[in-house]
Amino acid sequence: MIYTDRYGIPHQAGPQDLRVFREGAFGLFVHRNKILFNIEAHAPDCADVPGGGIDEGENATATVMRELWEETGLRCPPSLLPVKTRQKIVHFYAENTGEYWDYTQHHLLFQHPSLEKIYFDGHRPNPDGYYSFWHPLDNLETICLHHFHSQAIKMISFL
Repeated sequence: MIYTDRYGIPHQAGPQDLRVFREGAFGLFVHRNKILFNIEAHAPDCADVPGGGIDEGENATATVMRELWEETGLRCPPSLLPVKTRQKIVHFYAENTGEYWDYTQHHLLFQHPSLEKIYFDGHRPNPDGYYSFWHPLDNLETICLHHFHSQAIKMISFL
């Protein structure tokens, strides 16, 4: 089976390769026609959206809010709910661990005036020692963006 890494490069999984079944949730936070991205130590050259594995007892929204705090140091109002969601199973090659993931990804779109509370200009240091930033939606081709999150952004209408 073919698995794709964060850069969109295909990898062939062999019969001896470790395969992991995962479920994750990712937040697409959109405000002022910009989307929130994060740069982290495991991929300092490729922007990612806040999110990660769904812990036992969590739903996708709770996961996104926890990951937003862990990865960016930002907190959203607890009443904030996604306006759209997308779920897709992807075959992801995690190049930093050498694992092949059969990954159910939930992408949640958040657009609400309350996001003004977490909006900032420029780069903001994050807990990983790198930074978070808001980037214009109409200028995404100017940055390296995680392959599967780029697909999700294109699939969810922002209008």
